[in-house]
Amino acid sequence: MSMWDKFFWIAENQSENPALLSDELQLTYSELLNLAKKLAASLQQRNLSQACIGIALKSKAEEAIAALAVLLSGNYFFFLPHHQGKEVLDHVPIALILTDIESFESLPVATCSMSDLKDSVSALEPWWKNENNWEDRFFCVYATSGSTGSAKYVLHDYRSIVEDTDRQIEENHISSKDRIDFLFAASFSSSLASIFPAWLSGAALVVHAISEQGLEQIPRFWKKYEVTMATLTSTAFRGIVLLLGNRLSEFTASIRFLCLGGEPIQASDLKLVSFHFPDSVLLQLAYASTETRTISATSCSPKNTQFDLIQDGVPVRKKQVKLLDDTNAEVNLGEVGEIVVYSPYISLGYWFQRKILFHPVDDQNRIYHTGDLGFFNKEGALKLVGRNQTQQKVNGVFVDLSRIREEIYVAQPQITECKVLVVHDAHGFSYLVAFILSQESWSEHAIREHFHSQSHLTTAPRLYVPLDIFPMNAHGKLDRISLEKIANEHALKARKLQIQDTTTKLVYEIWTRELNIMIDRLDADFFLDLGGNSMLAAFIIEELSKELNKELPLQMIHTYRTISLVSRAIQELDEPKFPVLEISKRSRNQAFTWLLFLESGYYDSLSPLREQLEASPQFSTATLRIDIFAILKGKSSASILEELENLLMPYTNAYLIGSSFNGWLAAKVASKLGLGVILLDSPFYSFGTEGPKLNRSNRSRVNYLKGLFIQRPISEAIQKTFELFWGFAKKNAHATNEEKGLFNQSVHEFLRQTTPIEKVSNLLLVYSNLSMATSLQDIELWKQSTVDKFEILHIQGGHLDAYSPKFIPEVSQKINEFILLK
Repeated sequence: MSMWDKFFWIAENQSENPALLSDELQLTYSELLNLAKKLAASLQQRNLSQACIGIALKSKAEEAIAALAVLLSGNYFFFLPHHQGKEVLDHVPIALILTDIESFESLPVATCSMSDLKDSVSALEPWWKNENNWEDRFFCVYATSGSTGSAKYVLHDYRSIVEDTDRQIEENHISSKDRIDFLFAASFSSSLASIFPAWLSGAALVVHAISEQGLEQIPRFWKKYEVTMATLTSTAFRGIVLLLGNRLSEFTASIRFLCLGGEPIQASDLKLVSFHFPDSVLLQLAYASTETRTISATSCSPKNTQFDLIQDGVPVRKKQVKLLDDTNAEVNLGEVGEIVVYSPYISLGYWFQRKILFHPVDDQNRIYHTGDLGFFNKEGALKLVGRNQTQQKVNGVFVDLSRIREEIYVAQPQITECKVLVVHDAHGFSYLVAFILSQESWSEHAIREHFHSQSHLTTAPRLYVPLDIFPMNAHGKLDRISLEKIANEHALKARKLQIQDTTTKLVYEIWTRELNIMIDRLDADFFLDLGGNSMLAAFIIEELSKELNKELPLQMIHTYRTISLVSRAIQELDEPKFPVLEISKRSRNQAFTWLLFLESGYYDSLSPLREQLEASPQFSTATLRIDIFAILKGKSSASILEELENLLMPYTNAYLIGSSFNGWLAAKVASKLGLGVILLDSPFYSFGTEGPKLNRSNRSRVNYLKGLFIQRPISEAIQKTFELFWGFAKKNAHATNEEKGLFNQSVHEFLRQTTPIEKVSNLLLVYSNLSMATSLQDIELWKQSTVDKFEILHIQGGHLDAYSPKFIPEVSQKINEFILLK
């Protein structure tokens, strides 16, 4: 029985069963079949056959229906990523795009909407009934994430997708009683594991738009639609647990099958599943790729399985896995080799410049080199150990290790040889270590400074380990296990050398415990480098105060930010002397303009922008450091503002530059002194009967979420979405002002004690279109308050992206034009 005979049989015999469920659309199998046949017949009327049809629709439910219709019409589909540009047409021969998204309608290819196809009255031509080799037809194209530098366009035929779908249905016992969730974007190849296993088994496909509604809505979605089969990334799962805590079990009663993927699970994940899901739930872990679909899989009962027995699964049926060494010879049992898949049931290859680059073939098998390293244990289970290629994932971000190595050579040419490896700390977090051989002395500080100066490099080694020789194993290959051991010993030694007193030791121990990571540098920034937040900072200060039996100021970590600075401040217990003006560059010509950058404490967020602007000989620059937390210690806003005004009074030809709330504060000072002001994503606070408020709109929130999923990798976007909703949850849960973060308390108190800004002389506003903290209303309010010259620069970025490496050139150029062409 062909795939389509099976689908028609299900649709006719289970006609009233639910086939698709979502908040926007619900269809029975009879309704789904009729709609898909109508759409497919309309495509056939356009004389399209065995052509690639792109799909980019706002509704994910409609995207699934469109894919079904495209296949029924005798064509193959390509779920276009919604941020996809014209470059896809250079590689994939798309004949038509089904879309209701304006950006796709402007591409040089024919487009139509779903409504254009729904009026068909012709009958569907069942092409598969006249073809014996229908399995050889193309089925779909999926774009990879581009982790190797550019996206690849993977081409599958019916043979590979139907086999993988049938295997899932049989092995996971999927039936018409099941409801399978469809969470993430259709353009992810994981959508294949939801759509077709549902519709070729009689199960219901249950659609949820995670990018619009957020992580915390997923459990409620499970409960509402009584989902039985759920699929999540490990990161999203942990985020949901953090959001709902012990309440999660209220929403999971219907789930019998949970698949976690995207990254390895940890022992804590196993415990969380067993605690929050029914006792009978089956947990599946799968190793897969866009090119091969599932390679190996394992299933277990979380309550009855020890974590050390978890592996990456055994190869699934009809897929042979070989482990090869550098000479393409198979390695012995227990030895590490590259994972290579041999099977007729994997992708055909890639569309590249409108030609198919086929995978190598051996007899009936297609061959795919995964680039992953692994070994088989005695039980025949596959264990992954890393990547063979230079592209490796470090905590969810792909990093080119060869590029890191090259940058080290650039920074210190005297280094003889360098190897960069991904290792793991005691908590399972991955990080980079550079192992270095050199006949001459070299400077770790110089390498770190080089990486800091390269804005395009987002990841740098945490450790630099000098070696006399690289350790080799018995087979004459690099001994990775020994290197990781050396790295851990080096990290321990480095920490001991840095920690010379009991205060630093105490601060270090509390930070590592509360942050749940190993900290190798005492100068690592609590917020930027270590991922801390205001709530953790408050916990740490409270714990330190108890241990030291002295009252420490709540803002201490916000002000000093590193272990070494916090330790020194505790030992000296000196209050920081703010405000202070630190001059960076003084031009000889006193008539030149001063650029005064407003910063909180010792934070240097604006330094990259300041350094760019210092290239202009017509500017003098300085950093104005303030203590915005002083207001929480009883100092009035009037006295704080008066100190700033007295300090800046001699600088008559100056522009104040600030971001977020500091921008509003800069405008407040500038309005009193008649100075110009440059605001980076700064809101205009309204003062109504209910008090001061931020002009935040629902539209700005939606734009922010959309921006996350457009600009960032999915794992990072999901994590950021989780952090956003976690912040909302905390805010809604805390009724008193004291339970808000220090920053929010300070802002609230400043605004409570002050009055609205009435006028500003000259103002340049940099507005990020995807920011959640500002809205279009802010632009109008700032414009109304500017009496001389008002200009705005729109950037396609998120909140505070104005001084990110991507936008600094554009923003600095606009600042130059605004000031010098005044």
